[in-house]
Amino acid sequence: MNDKIIWHNLSKEDVLKSLQSDIAFGLDEDDAAGRQKKYGKNSIPEKKKTPEIVLFLKQFSNPLIYLIFLAAVFSLFLQKFFDAGFILLVILITGSTAYFQERKTSKIMEELKKIVKIKAMVQREGSRAEVDSEELVPGDVVFLKPGDKVPADGRIIEAGELEVNEMALTGEWISSKKQTEPLPKETVLADRENMVYMGTIIENGSGKAVITETGRNTELGEIAVSLQEKKEKKTLLEKRLLSFSRYYGVFVFSLLVLIFLLGIIRKIPIPEFLITVVATGVSAIPEGLLPAVTVILVVGMKRILRKKGLVRKLSNLETLGSTQIILTDKTGTLTEGKMKVVKIMLGEEFLGKAPKNHDLALKIAGLANEAFIENADDAMKDWIIRGKPTAKALLEAAVESGIDVEKLRKESVKIEDSPFNSVRKYYAVIYEKKEEGKIIYAIGAPEKILGFSNFLRVEEKEEKLDENGLGSIRQNLENFTGKGFRVLGFGYKKIRESDEVEKLEDQMENLVFTGLFVLQDPLRENAKQAIGICRRMGIKPVIVTGDHLLTAKAIAEELALEVEEENIIEGKDLDLLNDKDFSGRIEKINVFARIDPIHKSRIVNAWQEKGMVVAMTGDGINDAPALRKADVGLALGSGTDLAKETSDLILLDDNFLTIVSSIEEGRGIFDRIRNTTVYLVSNDFTELGFILTSVLFGFPLPLLATQILWINVIEDSAPAISLTLEKREKETLAEKPRPRKEGVLNSSTRTWMLSIGLVTVAVELVLFLLYLKFNISLEKARTVLLAVTTVETFYLAFSHRSLRRKIIRKDIFSNSYLNGSVLLGAFLLAVGIYNPIFQKFLHTVSLNSLDWFFVIICVFAEAAILETIKGRIFIK
Repeated sequence: MNDKIIWHNLSKEDVLKSLQSDIAFGLDEDDAAGRQKKYGKNSIPEKKKTPEIVLFLKQFSNPLIYLIFLAAVFSLFLQKFFDAGFILLVILITGSTAYFQERKTSKIMEELKKIVKIKAMVQREGSRAEVDSEELVPGDVVFLKPGDKVPADGRIIEAGELEVNEMALTGEWISSKKQTEPLPKETVLADRENMVYMGTIIENGSGKAVITETGRNTELGEIAVSLQEKKEKKTLLEKRLLSFSRYYGVFVFSLLVLIFLLGIIRKIPIPEFLITVVATGVSAIPEGLLPAVTVILVVGMKRILRKKGLVRKLSNLETLGSTQIILTDKTGTLTEGKMKVVKIMLGEEFLGKAPKNHDLALKIAGLANEAFIENADDAMKDWIIRGKPTAKALLEAAVESGIDVEKLRKESVKIEDSPFNSVRKYYAVIYEKKEEGKIIYAIGAPEKILGFSNFLRVEEKEEKLDENGLGSIRQNLENFTGKGFRVLGFGYKKIRESDEVEKLEDQMENLVFTGLFVLQDPLRENAKQAIGICRRMGIKPVIVTGDHLLTAKAIAEELALEVEEENIIEGKDLDLLNDKDFSGRIEKINVFARIDPIHKSRIVNAWQEKGMVVAMTGDGINDAPALRKADVGLALGSGTDLAKETSDLILLDDNFLTIVSSIEEGRGIFDRIRNTTVYLVSNDFTELGFILTSVLFGFPLPLLATQILWINVIEDSAPAISLTLEKREKETLAEKPRPRKEGVLNSSTRTWMLSIGLVTVAVELVLFLLYLKFNISLEKARTVLLAVTTVETFYLAFSHRSLRRKIIRKDIFSNSYLNGSVLLGAFLLAVGIYNPIFQKFLHTVSLNSLDWFFVIICVFAEAAILETIKGRIFIK
């Protein structure tokens, strides 16, 4: 249909005329078939599934892998076929691990996703017919009843107490009460009470709607199709590793070219020197970083899963730790997502007296109630309560207080009731009990119940409801509603025989007003704690909800967020701000209320333009575009399939605290990636420094190609992987989030790496030159240097367990994996020095105890200097 038609602005007669349909006849089958050819099936085109082979190859599309592949090429040039094969195997294992982890997540998603064929009852050729929802076309008249999932977008043409839960689309969890009259053009989606939308649920009443849009043209369809058209965004980790790989690759290549040119100038024999330069290039490429990063991410993914978070893409994990802004929905994430009675105010309290007990109030809550207990034969603690949210809340309050509601109801005979509706605005029921006679119990809108009341129950007495009492009740009512609470009045009336008339509604006078039920969707038990942790971590939490302003404000106040006028804005007021004005205000806004889907994407974009890393929670269809746009999309486990498929992390328990725990783990992940990178690259700086210095000053090459490669095998494998298994440090929670533009290496880590290179090259070359000065053989000098450089990497491995603390501490040996890897490295070093076969291969000679004394002294000297420097750079 013409997508410019504002269906909610037209009368139902004009809508039927525009769609050439009839409320009584509907469409004939030929007409329906013709419209389906024109408009297509009422289904949303699914995004084409990525072939498994493409998904597998995609794991290798990484500049860091390209850099490591170059190391394999260099190894082949050196005829080091084992090394080349090992490097290629590392690449294959790393890519395969990432592939299988993402496939595992996809399978979990497929299990979470429930594909249900929806049937629709339509009017075709004057008769009712049940058809698959895919067969619906614009102009079809559909019947709506409780429990139905709305099959397409439609304009309501009949409504009998019709209520629709539109939370999946609008974020508003309270049912929308539907009607048939036209609405102004500017009416926002959440307030279009004469429309129904695909994917929403009929909760109460009945009605008819004429289908206005189907398939990709529905509100749900437009969102889904727009998401399919968007390219997948790169994560911050991918961007950071891409930047690191580029700059580091250029740096190493430039340095190697410089060394080679200096060698030519100094007329060093080309064949052996070229091999050494290439070997240094192989060593300088941190091939251990790729498997290390993969292990860090896989371990982090499993840790987050234990905390009820399902990560959909490995590389998104680190982005969590960079989060600076959390845009969170209110319902179900910060709150429990259901109504609860949070206060009962009795008659005596309106007169300034303390309440005696709530027995009568809870009895009325149990009797004047349309909700019911599904499994009444089970134990009370196992009861399942069904009904509308408000009725359920009242019945739950009665049950939780210890009242056996089923027994209470069976002790009395239900004579008559008046169901709640939007016109009546109360529920009333007559129960009869032998010793008490007939009693009316009523609960509803406070003004309605007050209008029927002439008396006020004060303690055990019934007093005349005077202006003083009435004023106090209304004052309290105003206070509660002003804070976003939902309030119901309740009362009773004993029926005398002389009062009896035919209809219950005719007896609704002279009630005894008994008090107020104050209801709210309460905060989750740990929500305030989680928000507090966020703020201590330097993260700004912002509530973005489709709920009404007062409701959102009340929750924000409970969470200790500032809620002055400048801190809150509604969607309609946001529409009046241009981007510049909005950008100027956004940093002060803590609550966005009555928000539409388009607003959410705009809010995310505004924060991102300020350079912030934004995480956003969502569960509905309407949240999907903003979830995709955010740096981290967080979907609720109870949310829609579309929200989950668009997200980066699924909160399996819908709990805000899970977000905080995931961010904490994300920070730990980045720490481990940074520490491992610094460890691997700083070792490479030492070897590059040896070669550059020897060429500049004209002394013999300190290390040969095979020796450099042997050091590389020892340092790049087990110790690096061991560092990936470190636990998160507590200090990460007290630090501010990392800026979006901060790379894997920052100014502090670069200074530290340069310090390591300068200190180790200076100290170790002095030892090397002293050996030569005292006419000790070049082979032994190189062997001593091989030993010093390798043992120095063991020190650096322990030092890089943490950049926030010095190496000497109580838990220095608490990483058993690192202890084992260092022992393995020491064994390989001993093999390289003492095994005759390896001596020939590595050009080493056996060392005596004095040589090892110098090795240990040298490493202790380096450690003392470097730990002092480390303290000045990192430790505040």
